[in-house]
Amino acid sequence: MDNRTVTVCQWWFRHPIIENKDYGRCCALFGGIVIMNTRLQFAAHGEHRIEKLDNMLICRIRGAWNGEQAGLYLQDLANQIQHFFTPFSQRWARIMDMRQWELSTPQARDKVIDFLHWETTQHCQLRVFCHCSAVQKRLIRDKYAASTPLVLIDDLQQGVFFCQNLLRATSRKNAAGY
Repeated sequence: MDNRTVTVCQWWFRHPIIENKDYGRCCALFGGIVIMNTRLQFAAHGEHRIEKLDNMLICRIRGAWNGEQAGLYLQDLANQIQHFFTPFSQRWARIMDMRQWELSTPQARDKVIDFLHWETTQHCQLRVFCHCSAVQKRLIRDKYAASTPLVLIDDLQQGVFFCQNLLRATSRKNAAGY
């Protein structure tokens, strides 16, 4: 069976609300067909790849994302963070290559927003977004308004260079006791 779960059962008109121990309470009756009150799960739409470079995670995302894809991405991202940075309390940055991203559903956006606080507690110093369209820039600014500093840069290499310099400067300040 795939990830989609939709339950529809045939019933008579004289049963406006039906209890079913496996599926819960029916929510609607249309022309003799009862639509069960069930949760829909869809296959993930979109793709991601996460690479580590020094103390940066470069995330390449593509396609139109739904909530399921956002969940997969955030789980992979959390695993990478916990593996590379959390045990060492190491400061790091996330770089997003947005050139093949086609936007996302509100559910995907909400999952990312919920993730931001945890990511910040794991010593994320900076989030850099590269290759963004005008619409993407507006959406990103709204989504990340309350988080750590956000940088929008035109080129991925410029983003890597910017992060390397900022992280080096932060390391020097910390070593000097600031």
